[in-house]
Amino acid sequence: MAVVTPPAIVILGPGALATARRVQALYPGAQVHALQGRVAGDVAFSELGAHLRECYTRGLPIVALCAAGIVIRCLAPLLANKGAEPPVLALAEDGSAVVPLLGGLTGVNVMAREIGAALAVAPAITTSGELRFGTCLLNPPAGYALALRDASASSPICLRAQRHAWTARHRGWQTSICRATPRRAMPSV
Repeated sequence: MAVVTPPAIVILGPGALATARRVQALYPGAQVHALQGRVAGDVAFSELGAHLRECYTRGLPIVALCAAGIVIRCLAPLLANKGAEPPVLALAEDGSAVVPLLGGLTGVNVMAREIGAALAVAPAITTSGELRFGTCLLNPPAGYALALRDASASSPICLRAQRHAWTARHRGWQTSICRATPRRAMPSV
């Protein structure tokens, strides 16, 4: 699992509880945050917008079992630095749709794939780098490092190390992804 901090799994009614518990089983320590007076969960809250903003500012990954638009409107005032945002996903109450919204640099698409696999649904991944190369180039997988290959090269960004190179060519881009070795630190871009 990619997520280190357990997510807040936010629900608004009893129709989402079974799906929320299935997601909770994926992430040890995750808690179901439930709207007080409508459904019981591990953590109660009384106002969705304030609760989502609190979770977001605390850096908690958020899996919200509600419409994506609700989550976007609640968090919009806080969106300023995409490099520092936690993963935020919208999930249909019945588990039929997994939509990564924020946190491309902090593993939201990995979470979407994990949740999608557990619920047998394809996640709605829209990040172009992930679609082209299967990984976020600005957030390489464990054991890999982002490095400047060559200033004169056709593609200045690559993931590289000393051995085990893999090269992907797609629409004129060439990206090398190699397993990093602990002996050598790679320069960052």
